Amino acid sequence: LSQRYDFFDSNLTSLEWFLYPDTYFLDNRWGLVKQLVSIQLNTFKSKVREAHSSDFGNIQNRYWLSVYQIVTLASIVEKEEKNNINKPTVAWIFYNRLKAWMLLWADITLCYGLSQPYSECTSTIISKKIHDKNNKYNTRELSWLTPTPIWNPSLSTIKAVLFPNSTNYYYRS
Repeated sequence: LSQRYDFFDSNLTSLEWFLYPDTYFLDNRWGLVKQLVSIQLNTFKSKVREAHSSDFGNIQNRYWLSVYQIVTLASIVEKEEKNNINKPTVAWIFYNRLKAWMLLWADITLCYGLSQPYSECTSTIISKKIHDKNNKYNTRELSWLTPTPIWNPSLSTIKAVLFPNSTNYYYRS
């Protein structure tokens, strides 16, 4: 598959984050799972990767991120900020932190590494696990991005990461 899809990365452990949600019509005469996966990956390729090829290239050149890492960042933005209006600003804040080699400090990644939904991952749990360096998704302790995406980002969030709102902030006020 990596020969057909340039957005795959050596860290890829699952196709989950690239299975584009949409309405699909399947042919019952063929293997449904393989057919569905292929259609979803092709849809991601055409609606996201190819449709925004130069935009991905701009971010790759500016921040030294692979397509896979851009999707990883988008997955963090997707879960860290619910308001679509704020997502481009949050994306830029994360870019500022990455450029400065700061920790991302995204609590949602810590919760993901604990296999807990954010709704159940309370501030008490976060404060108890905040210094856990064994959690490879703990962006309060480990630098750079998480090893994999933490969620399937929406197209609007991917666009927010491709077209971030410029700010000098490193934290949201």
